[in-house]
Amino acid sequence: MYSLGVDLGTTKLKVLLLDIESFRIIRVVEGYYRTYRPKPQWAEQDPEDWWRVLAECLKKVPGKDLEKVVSVGVVSQREGIVFIDKSGVPLDRCVIWMDRRCTQESLEIEKEYGLKEIYYRTRLRPDATFSFPKLLWFKKHSPEILEKAEVYLQPKDYLVYRLTGEYTTDYTLASRTMMFDISKLKWIDEFFSKYDIPNKFPRLYWSSEPVGEVTENAARELGLPKGVPVAAGAGDRPAENFGAGAVKEGIVVESTGTTTSVNSVLSKPLLDPNCRIIVSVHMAPGRWLLDTGLSSTGSLLEWVIDNMFRDFNRDEFFEKIDLEVSKIPPGSEGVKVMPFFIGARAPWWKPVARGGLIGLLLGHSRWHIVRALMEAIAYEVKLVLDIVESLGVKVSEVRCIGGGARSKEWLKIKSAVYGKKIAVPEAEHAAALTAAVLGAKAAGLISSLEEYLSKVQLKSLMSPSADLAKEYRRLYLEYCEIAKKFLKFF
Repeated sequence: MYSLGVDLGTTKLKVLLLDIESFRIIRVVEGYYRTYRPKPQWAEQDPEDWWRVLAECLKKVPGKDLEKVVSVGVVSQREGIVFIDKSGVPLDRCVIWMDRRCTQESLEIEKEYGLKEIYYRTRLRPDATFSFPKLLWFKKHSPEILEKAEVYLQPKDYLVYRLTGEYTTDYTLASRTMMFDISKLKWIDEFFSKYDIPNKFPRLYWSSEPVGEVTENAARELGLPKGVPVAAGAGDRPAENFGAGAVKEGIVVESTGTTTSVNSVLSKPLLDPNCRIIVSVHMAPGRWLLDTGLSSTGSLLEWVIDNMFRDFNRDEFFEKIDLEVSKIPPGSEGVKVMPFFIGARAPWWKPVARGGLIGLLLGHSRWHIVRALMEAIAYEVKLVLDIVESLGVKVSEVRCIGGGARSKEWLKIKSAVYGKKIAVPEAEHAAALTAAVLGAKAAGLISSLEEYLSKVQLKSLMSPSADLAKEYRRLYLEYCEIAKKFLKFF
């Protein structure tokens, strides 16, 4: 028996087939879709592209495997909104999480309520990432969209709707709207009424609850068996957390892809009096998630490749990165990267900040910039870990996933900077794996998410070198002072 997991990310969609009995990944297929940028700060995706790529991925899976699918789960990027009309069709493209057009609206909301009022109720900071400012932007600039919308769906919810015909959402996604009380687990009606925004979010479910079955139309389009149970699903970050086997408080997952996130299971909605740390709802009752995202990280490395390594193809670059970076001493011989190329998120929270390169000399090479970038991202994660521990959460281990976990030299830098054990899970597709497990739970085929996902194996474990950790402690403090001064310019 197989469970199908679907992970709808920012740049690509993954489908994963999991043998439920053996906990063995049978197959993974990926497909890409376009992000539209009609204006400099805009970022949109077409929901029909998501569905088309899902169908294309499943066509690459042998029919004999699809016949064994007995459950489906979906996880996705968060915060973006798909407006669905009365006929069940999207009214426009989805304004995704990285779209910054509503920065002014987020500032307006913060001015109205104050940072602490918003943070204490939602554990989020007013920011264009979240759904509330996006809805306010549409209220001002395209009110007809809100009027015509029958329902607001986040990305995962749209795929679940296409699979089942049901309009649903889950608590993990609701907690990323900035309109949801994270302690009471209820919508904040005042936020909707204040700006005359109708609450058209659908019914809430826990992530592993069944919400419907694969319809005849969906089965025909995708090649899946009709009537297979579909789970409510979850956001990608909580899914990554569980998929890395981090089912206990104190095990932190650091995921570096387009951006870097730092997350960990919490037994209560951690409150930072200084409003630096973001928390959201996890996939099961009584669990919350340290859910803090940094600025552009993996996407910044892509920028470096595109602009400084045009004589390399990507495979060549990643084959050489460890060797070349290892030749450069800690501290990159004075080169510092300020990694704020799309503004500074946690823990600085300066959306207007910009990136920078500091300390360059004629004797430096492009590989110095690469190492300095790796170090800067590690320093930024360390800042978050320090704050979390100051709030009473003891970090015992950091598990690294995503593309950033493939570089052994980067893992060595991170272990030394964090002063923690670094582990890399065996399974590389943590979010898609969790999606499949959510489907299995919804179908009644497993009893516990935590028990099942504790089976995740680790393929490497690294402890920090004492001498290197001491050197990086000095360099980390130096970076913090430089970053503080740099950010004062914005």
